[in-house]
Amino acid sequence: MPAYRFDVVPVAAPRMTHADRWKRRPCVVKYFEYRDAVRNQAQTMGVTLSERFSVEFHLPMPRSWSKRKKQDHDGKPHQVKPDADNLLKAWMDCFGEDCAVWSVSASKFWSASPAVVLIVPELSLGDPAQTVV
Repeated sequence: MPAYRFDVVPVAAPRMTHADRWKRRPCVVKYFEYRDAVRNQAQTMGVTLSERFSVEFHLPMPRSWSKRKKQDHDGKPHQVKPDADNLLKAWMDCFGEDCAVWSVSASKFWSASPAVVLIVPELSLGDPAQTVV
């Protein structure tokens, strides 16, 4: 399965308000910067959104944590905010047309090096080479 690593800090999609058109809140500015960075990296790598994929969000650990705590949590599941669905919404927004997507798997982990990893399966369900049992 091909995997693509995007070296960006994952950002959740904020709840937009009408005032965000002219009065940009910090969370909205951060979200737009994230979206633009992902789009640029995807274009450079030649990546487009597939009809089904898995995505892993590797989130940074707080600076206040000790080295020991960071070592213990590295690679472990991330079970606090931001929610996986909001991270996924932001990820899908980066690629624009997402209406063809019919299957998505999202997971989030603590990581010393924040990133987003896109995993695309090689066979799709409509592939004649794949047999259904």
